Amino acid sequence: MLLYAYVTLLLLVIFFTLLGFKIVVNAPKKIKILSTVVFILILMRYAALLIMLLQSNLKYMYMLKAFNFLYFIFVPICGMISIYILIRNDKINFFHINLISLVIIVLYFLLIFKMPVNIALLPNYTLGYTISVENNFFYLDILYLICNIVFLIVSVNIFNKSRSDKIGSCLAIFAALITIVTIMLPYLIDNLLPQYVVNELLWIITLDYCLRKIEKKGV
Repeated sequence: MLLYAYVTLLLLVIFFTLLGFKIVVNAPKKIKILSTVVFILILMRYAALLIMLLQSNLKYMYMLKAFNFLYFIFVPICGMISIYILIRNDKINFFHINLISLVIIVLYFLLIFKMPVNIALLPNYTLGYTISVENNFFYLDILYLICNIVFLIVSVNIFNKSRSDKIGSCLAIFAALITIVTIMLPYLIDNLLPQYVVNELLWIITLDYCLRKIEKKGV
């Protein structure tokens, strides 16, 4: 049952990512480029997760380390793009989001090859391998947590404004909340699945929704 649930989640993420490629074609250029990069990063991570599920050779797992943690990049960028669209404030320069995204990407690739990881086969071996960051890099989870708390607060503020996009802000609130839970979950219980990916699915759906809105109305 867990295997079917996990495979379904992986396929749903891939589906909504491919849908995002279709939607983003009609987005403004400044948003289109960064969103396309996000969708490419998502596909790279999920190709790696499928390999980790299907491949039994441990040596391949070390090669996939750089792709496994790409959510540290694309979830914050998904959040920034979605909130930029939802907040509807012309005073916010999208260049700053591009700049922050570039810093995140550069820092990630500077850290990832130095980052020690634990690779383990789950007790339910049909679910494949899991790769996790060693405890001395726990601060990455803290930064990731803070990032999503900020998204949660901003999304709630957007929701409370009159004439705001209630559906989009609700999606962002829900995605941020589930991400916060997902970050804390491995510290509370043993992994049931190789990856808790529901939060990533929710952020991708949120981004797709926001891109669809600007496809129709522009920014």
